[in-house]
Amino acid sequence: MVQVKADPDFVLWTGDNSAHVEDETRPQMYSENRFLSGLLSSHRFNGAYIVPALGNHDCVPANMMPPSDDDFYRDFLTRAGYSQLLNRTSRETFEKGGYYSIQLNKQLRILVLNSVLWYTVNQVTQNMSDPAGQMEWLERQLQDAKSSQQKVYITGHVAPGFNNRANPAQMAFQLYHPQHSMKFNSLMSQYADVVASQFYGHQHSHAFVLVSSGYGSPTTVGHLSGSLTPWSSTFARAANISLPVNPSVRLYKYDRSNGNVLDYTVYFMNLTQANADYVQAKLSSQAQPTTLWQPLYTFTTAYDVPDASKASVLALYAKMITGDDVLAQYIRYTTSLKDSGPCDNFCIRVHLCAIAHTDPHEYHNCMNSGVRHAHADAWKHTFHHHVVPSHKEDTSDRSATIRDVAIGLSVSTLIIICIVLAVRAKRASMMSGPRYTHFT
Repeated sequence: MVQVKADPDFVLWTGDNSAHVEDETRPQMYSENRFLSGLLSSHRFNGAYIVPALGNHDCVPANMMPPSDDDFYRDFLTRAGYSQLLNRTSRETFEKGGYYSIQLNKQLRILVLNSVLWYTVNQVTQNMSDPAGQMEWLERQLQDAKSSQQKVYITGHVAPGFNNRANPAQMAFQLYHPQHSMKFNSLMSQYADVVASQFYGHQHSHAFVLVSSGYGSPTTVGHLSGSLTPWSSTFARAANISLPVNPSVRLYKYDRSNGNVLDYTVYFMNLTQANADYVQAKLSSQAQPTTLWQPLYTFTTAYDVPDASKASVLALYAKMITGDDVLAQYIRYTTSLKDSGPCDNFCIRVHLCAIAHTDPHEYHNCMNSGVRHAHADAWKHTFHHHVVPSHKEDTSDRSATIRDVAIGLSVSTLIIICIVLAVRAKRASMMSGPRYTHFT
């Protein structure tokens, strides 16, 4: 991505960098993170902020993120190299529980969550009301941003809500502990005018979630990015849940003055084609192909919406409820065109309900509704005031405040990054991607 856009405002690095193996040790975990933090630091993207978040595999054992272990979080700063990336104020907060904030400019700040503290699989924190004091800190940050007339981006590894993949034998589970989910949803409702957008990884899937207050009304949009790793689980219980994907990364455009997300483009690598090209070049003694990454889709063009705001996502969701073609396209894009097999009525409900409901009561009502189209009229009525026209808005007069972003997730020893880049008067042409010699 540094070859595509080399002048970002900031880079969001959403975690899960350690190997997904059972015998991982803390020294190995810190070493792997140090390698990646050093790699990002060496590029620096022309002095951009690099903003790391912790994933559920960035602790040992995996998922069991500690709520109060000063050595654990301090070692991320020293042994994993995060001290090179964070300023003094951010480091002081990070030591308390792996969360912190960064002030981008007078109008916008980033709140980085250690959402693994709230993750349902984390048994250490399942009975805690506020592990590491993160929820109280989040509320103070949102109140301070509101008082300062600022907008906020929220980022982390695990998104609120439910998995967008499931099977009848293993239903999708709520991603946050109930008490943490309820409080988080409540804060998002209370500060809906402050939170400009949210960005997460974890599910290896291009998706979005409408964060709901529990009263049927969405408050903000959470954008979920795919992964650079094609890794998927081989366990039988994970069938139709953990799916192989093509590597991908996003490039977002946003309005720097208010944080509005205007658009994004997904870049991906077709592994099947890359393997075929490699073999063909090897057999014919030709040079290996150098252009492996290509644009997959641009949000506004693919879905005929004016921007990537909450209103546009709601309009898109209304199309998905009743439009098979739109929904099929969305599902193809979730894996960056990697074939994930057929999506039956159950699969469709899982996708649609995961998008629209972070509140568990609403989610289970949605999953039990049975017929997809029976839900459509109610949704269109509820959100009629959010639906926007399909024509593109003219933003030429705001060119001085528009920026681009690439966003995603990192898994194992591979990373996907979120980059916010300045838009130039004359855009640089696409450059070739990194050179690969073999794929497994």
